[in-house]
Amino acid sequence: MLDKTVGAVLPLPIQFIHNPPKKERKKMSNYPTKRIIIGGNFGKTTNKQSGIVTKLAKMLNADCVNGGSLEDLEHAAQNLVGYNLIIWMPNVSNETAKIYPKKAVGSVLICSKVLTINAAPTREHRTEIDAIERIFKMHGNAVIAIKRTNPFSFKLIDALGNVWTDTTQLEDLVSSIECLTRWTKKAIRVSIPKGPDAESLISFENTIAASDQLDALADVNRQIAKNFEATKGRFFGNSSTRCTKLFPTARSKEQILWVSRRNVNKKYIQRKDFVPVKSYPDGTLCYFGDHKPSVDTPIQSILYNELPSINYMIHGHSYVKGVPYTRDYFPCGDCREATAVKEVVYSSAHALSFFIANARGGVLNLLNHGFLMYAENLNQLKNIASNLKFEEREIGFEFAQTSEIPMPF
Repeated sequence: MLDKTVGAVLPLPIQFIHNPPKKERKKMSNYPTKRIIIGGNFGKTTNKQSGIVTKLAKMLNADCVNGGSLEDLEHAAQNLVGYNLIIWMPNVSNETAKIYPKKAVGSVLICSKVLTINAAPTREHRTEIDAIERIFKMHGNAVIAIKRTNPFSFKLIDALGNVWTDTTQLEDLVSSIECLTRWTKKAIRVSIPKGPDAESLISFENTIAASDQLDALADVNRQIAKNFEATKGRFFGNSSTRCTKLFPTARSKEQILWVSRRNVNKKYIQRKDFVPVKSYPDGTLCYFGDHKPSVDTPIQSILYNELPSINYMIHGHSYVKGVPYTRDYFPCGDCREATAVKEVVYSSAHALSFFIANARGGVLNLLNHGFLMYAENLNQLKNIASNLKFEEREIGFEFAQTSEIPMPF
């Protein structure tokens, strides 16, 4: 719970919650400063409030919009500036055009999805996978998957398909929302702006020069995606390279990387799907072209700088059998994951000679996330890829594991 900032942004049925006592406020210093939950029924014929939404708002010490017209819902979606945590769970007719919230950068958005239980053949069957897909549609951080059992059950799932709680108790749900929110807000991120036009030609020429290597990297990606498809999993992930043969300054503090663009299907990835990214000595990055690079670009940039033997990386959202795991779980794009990767690489070094070999190429699992391959050259990358044995992640059922935040289960 939180010492909330009461400021009526929305001229709607907002419920203001009282401030907690001082001894409670001391426990909240690391929590977001302003929260809102939007739920209940919205439409022309019904605007019934939700008892669950009312209870959650009180327990989270949040502003609340509970039921109303579609105009009320649209207004709420457009007026979320200043809220650090947004829980979006309105009930709207399927015949109505979807209304999605617009959150500020850095805000945590948790949506909801009602799952079906023993659905009739004529009804749409909604599973945890459908709930997770809603996260991506709304550019959110997590989803509350709801089953209308007696009593209702609530499963909080993050964007990588990890479960933070599976419970019938609202207290457990609230505790997990607090944990996930704080965990998300602790992420260390580096923004990647578009680079100056004056340098775009140089980056373009570098990309053309690297065409053979990018074609080969894309080919390895497609082969892995094909093999991975046999597990019926979801590949996603990304790939990147910095090839010293084609870019002489790759050992300098300022270098060009080629990173797969966001949301590209790795099963069909081609040379054109790689984005030039420039890494500067102060750790800042910029990209060139019309497409943004993968959200994991800052992490891979750090690894390229600090593990100089590595020139290729491929990351996917499945596990590889028989390889070590990182010790902690981080959000996508969190630069702290680079440190976790280096710990695994270094921990394998019982002797210096073994460490050098391991640092030049290998594969490891990122806890609650997937795998990361790394190699010095393309032949090594192809050899590693040909020996991978995938293990499907239990998306929507694997529990999140993080040492930073005490978990409620």
